[in-house]
Amino acid sequence: MYFEGAAKDDIGVEDTTENEKRQHQKKAELLVADVVSNYKSVASFGHDHLIVEEFEELMQGKMALDVKNGKIFGLSWGASQAATNLAFGSLYLASGELYYAYPTEDVMQVDKLYIAMFCLLFGAFTAGQAMQFGPDIVKAKAAALKIYSIIDRPSKIDVMAPE
Repeated sequence: MYFEGAAKDDIGVEDTTENEKRQHQKKAELLVADVVSNYKSVASFGHDHLIVEEFEELMQGKMALDVKNGKIFGLSWGASQAATNLAFGSLYLASGELYYAYPTEDVMQVDKLYIAMFCLLFGAFTAGQAMQFGPDIVKAKAAALKIYSIIDRPSKIDVMAPE
């Protein structure tokens, strides 16, 4: 949240409502539907450029919002990658300092140190990547419950009837 707030301040993004996005999208969808249903007359064949210009004009607002959201996402993702690489660097630095302080193999086993470090880091990476699927898992469980409720419902059709 901090990075998103900082990114909004740096880019100059105003908060826009979801309603504005829907309005732009709805107008564009109506234009496309009108073009598809009415693009049958001979008079409409010469107006391709007008239709494309109108569609682009309608999509300017949505495109601007998407570009702003893309910048915010890019800055947030870049900050998270910087934090990840900082964690790697600090662990490499700490392991180098430990090896410098205890260079003998009976005190410091470098191979086991790096195995433990990679297990911790990649475990954290995997947990972080799995978190993005949380909303999808909830939706999948709800869909599965609906499907199983339909499957478990007793049929009104008598399959044993001769007719």
